[in-house]
Amino acid sequence: MKKEEKQTNSENSQKSDSTEEPKEIKETETSDSKKEDLEQKTKQNKTIIIAIALMASVLLIMFLVPYIKHNYFNKFEYMRLDFQKTQLGDLYFYSTSIPVANPEATEVVGEYLMPYNRYDPRELDYIEVNTPYEKIMFKRDNKTIFVTLDPEMDHCPDNTIALSNLAGFLRDFAKYEIETAVSDEEYANSSKMNYVTCDTYPDAITLSITSGDKTEIRKRGGNCYILTYNNCEIIPVTEKFIWTVLKDYLKGFQKNK
Repeated sequence: MKKEEKQTNSENSQKSDSTEEPKEIKETETSDSKKEDLEQKTKQNKTIIIAIALMASVLLIMFLVPYIKHNYFNKFEYMRLDFQKTQLGDLYFYSTSIPVANPEATEVVGEYLMPYNRYDPRELDYIEVNTPYEKIMFKRDNKTIFVTLDPEMDHCPDNTIALSNLAGFLRDFAKYEIETAVSDEEYANSSKMNYVTCDTYPDAITLSITSGDKTEIRKRGGNCYILTYNNCEIIPVTEKFIWTVLKDYLKGFQKNK
């Protein structure tokens, strides 16, 4: 009997051990599965955080690049004037405003906007100004300026733009009346236009515009300035003329101020 009881107890013990082993295996498998799920979720969270950070960085760059370009790279100072570079299509414009003083130049009473300059004024130094002290000065008792054109000068796409901007500056800022003319007498007679050169009216203020081998500004006589352009650089030479006029004006304004 005792042998049978021992055998029975042994068998029961083996059965108990066999039933407990699968439970331990299941618990281990469950624990490992939870760890894998946790690791997977952690990886997913990291991936999401990285993606959000990258998106935020892209958005920040998209905002900062135009801002920095507009406020730092596209702004500069020249002759104590603040310039803004603006791109419209394939064209670049350099805008600024000129302080307008009262007749005594003791205070600023307004400003003259110049939004359509086509060239960076700092890059026009290659154009020589062959005048005394590189200055351009007009007699204020003359209220009229003759702008005389050479009929034989090169016809370039920018001629109309350059002459229009020059006329606008002389009329609206300098407050001169403008008379157009040509420098060829025969052409003037046939077209019924004014015939004006540096010699025909020596006391009058004359701007003679022509084309030649070199882009430059030079003075002839007392009140005549010859603007010569080469390779269709008519906008650069007319803008250089304007900045040369303003350079002396701004110096006088600063001294009186």
